Amino acid sequence: MDGNMPRPKIRTCSIADPFVLIVREDDSIGLFIGETERGKIRRKDMSPMGDKTSRYLTGCFYTDTTGLFEEQYESTTAQPAGGATSTLQAAVNAGAKSQWLVLMRPQGILEIWTLPKLTLAFSTPGLSTLQNVLTDSFDPPAVSSVGTQDPPRKPHDLDVEQLCLAVIGEGRVGAHLCVFLRSGQLTVYEVVPAGKTPSLHNRPEPDVQAQAPAQTPTQTQGPSAAAGQPAAAPQDANTKPPPPRTSHLHLMFVKIQSIAFEIQRQEEAEKTSTILAEQKKISRVFVPFTTSPNSSSGSGSGSGTSTSTTYSGVFFTGDRPNWILGTNKGGVRIYPSGHSVVHAFTACSLWESRGDFLMYTEEGPCLLEWVPNFQLDGPLPSRSVPRGRSYSNVLFEPSTGLVVAASSLQAKFTSFDEDGNRIWEPDAPNITDPVCDCSTLELISPDYWMTLDGFEFATNEYVNDLACVQLETSSTETGSKDFIAVGTTIDRGEDLAAKGATYIFEIVEVVSDPSVVPKRWYKLRLRCRDDAKGPVSAVCGFSGYLVSSMGQKVFVRAFDSDERLVGVAFMDVGVYVTSLRTLKNFLLVGDAVKSVMFVAFQEDPYKLVLLAKDTKRICVTFSEFFFTDGELSIVTGDEEGILRVYEYNPQDPDSNDGRYLLLRTEFHAQSEVRSTITIARRTKEDPDIPQSKLLMASPDGSLTSLTAVDEHAYKRLQLLQGQLTRNIQHVAGLNPRAFRIVRNDYVSKPLSKGVLDGNLLAYYEALPITRQNEMTRQIGTERVTVLKDWISLTGPW
Repeated sequence: MDGNMPRPKIRTCSIADPFVLIVREDDSIGLFIGETERGKIRRKDMSPMGDKTSRYLTGCFYTDTTGLFEEQYESTTAQPAGGATSTLQAAVNAGAKSQWLVLMRPQGILEIWTLPKLTLAFSTPGLSTLQNVLTDSFDPPAVSSVGTQDPPRKPHDLDVEQLCLAVIGEGRVGAHLCVFLRSGQLTVYEVVPAGKTPSLHNRPEPDVQAQAPAQTPTQTQGPSAAAGQPAAAPQDANTKPPPPRTSHLHLMFVKIQSIAFEIQRQEEAEKTSTILAEQKKISRVFVPFTTSPNSSSGSGSGSGTSTSTTYSGVFFTGDRPNWILGTNKGGVRIYPSGHSVVHAFTACSLWESRGDFLMYTEEGPCLLEWVPNFQLDGPLPSRSVPRGRSYSNVLFEPSTGLVVAASSLQAKFTSFDEDGNRIWEPDAPNITDPVCDCSTLELISPDYWMTLDGFEFATNEYVNDLACVQLETSSTETGSKDFIAVGTTIDRGEDLAAKGATYIFEIVEVVSDPSVVPKRWYKLRLRCRDDAKGPVSAVCGFSGYLVSSMGQKVFVRAFDSDERLVGVAFMDVGVYVTSLRTLKNFLLVGDAVKSVMFVAFQEDPYKLVLLAKDTKRICVTFSEFFFTDGELSIVTGDEEGILRVYEYNPQDPDSNDGRYLLLRTEFHAQSEVRSTITIARRTKEDPDIPQSKLLMASPDGSLTSLTAVDEHAYKRLQLLQGQLTRNIQHVAGLNPRAFRIVRNDYVSKPLSKGVLDGNLLAYYEALPITRQNEMTRQIGTERVTVLKDWISLTGPW
């Protein structure tokens, strides 16, 4: 109660011993200080901030554990930053770290005040527009008071809904400012001394216009100013005007991460004041945490190494929960937690471990344990499992949840003739037999990363391809079962032609030893081995049949009586088959010389029919079907890292009655792709047939995804890509458009349209909002529309 008038409800609260800050629903604040010797709290005088009607959107406390704020603080008065100790508790904590109060005013001004004596030390107007660099404006406290008769202020999209100043890092931590706008933009700033660059190397591209010392008329008249937020340009860090204040911080905030979310908000007319509506309200709050997991918690990771790494970060609750973490190598990263909604989050110390967290989700409360031995330096968290050998092929078997891997080893090679006699023997003690490639097949449990069973091939035999195929069998009620198909090459020296073989393995469950883990044990059972006159370079399956390549031929075989392979159809193809992919009864054949072929299979009579092919001489390393909204395309890649998109259209005159595949797009990915997988991507409409999303892996360790884009969204993003190419600074002044163009002497101009550069479009999220509005206005659309198009495409899966 304030006299006879009831106070509005408390919206947020922040506590930093001995201070308490509350923000009410009418944007007013209350600052209190606890007195331990009296056992009560009292209201603190806030007259330096303005009158009682001053309004603030949000605020938080910050305890300077790094000493950066106290080191960069300068005051012309005799009062130190820590202030005089006026209570017994303050005298006890006189040697503690300095404390600061961070507040956000409705007009978009960020202020940092000293504690316990309230003195304005930092003020900047560029936070609401997410400028790349925020420096002190040296302005006095802003005026944000309202009259008693004024109507309540309506929220704007550029309002700062939450902010948190906390330390983030691995071991060597640093102060970071986490900001969340009401429009759904999450941004992280690093706090550095003025005039110095940030230590983290993953900050966004610098913006020429955003760093200009003067503000252009276009920026001041943008949509952000019309929405009630001043579009203030950042100041030059090297220019220091005369400070009108008695104290200031020689700091600047540098943007290092920024992502956008699509936030679902109810309209004002649909909001109700019922208790049920209050319970369903989603709270978006930044929660700082520090984790230092015990070494025993990583016993099941498979690496066998203990960890003592301490991570300091921030967890963001709400309908877009995320972990904000920082490492010494990779800088600050933002990872989604995987939950749909997180209502509350806190660290838990019930078991004397700083790696446990309590979380309340829409499914109820749950206890989380921090999993060690994960690398958090890249866009995706990863874990390295040392195995002592390299692997050429890895496959996940869905029915058992196990991993089948083909290891790549070296063995001594001995050449024999047709009669089995050695052709050559070492003729001196210092000369030994040469070595050649060989392989073993391993069945690995992903829970413990231990090998359950294995199969050793001959010392001169190595695996080319590995696939999980569904073949017809009489051992199950459904008449089909998943088997592991393996294609190998048998080297016989330079005088004899190489041979190959096709293996069919079955994964069976056996009785496990009670003294070992895991409790369920599996083994590999060899069901069939079929010798071939040439290397079996690729295998796959469709309609209960096995498809394999041998030299210049492709064979379709049936699994007869679970013990032998019977050929039903074959076709002569190119020179050396590198890829086989199936979709229903269609087959894609990738060749090392003759590009790609589109083939159909019929059962009555058994026959492989060539539908169309590419006439160019291209070394194809992979070929995949790519479909969306009833349309089918063919995607291939070559040794130079060039992605090509083909179309099968018999109605087009250029296809010569459908006998030729039509090349529609060429895109230079700059990295050769050797492994691919197609996953389903369902949109919000949830169609009966989902879209396909192609994940590609390269030998350099990079992962790339190819996603279908709606036609209207594609046109907007293509125009935006052109704006980004022309209007932002690029690394070493290089042209990203020329980086993706492929030279093709058979066409008059490059076939660059059809594939968007996601790495280039990702920079749009990191631009200041004033620049985002400026770019979208030039292409005739809105910033929110473009961000929704981009958000629908982001995400690794």
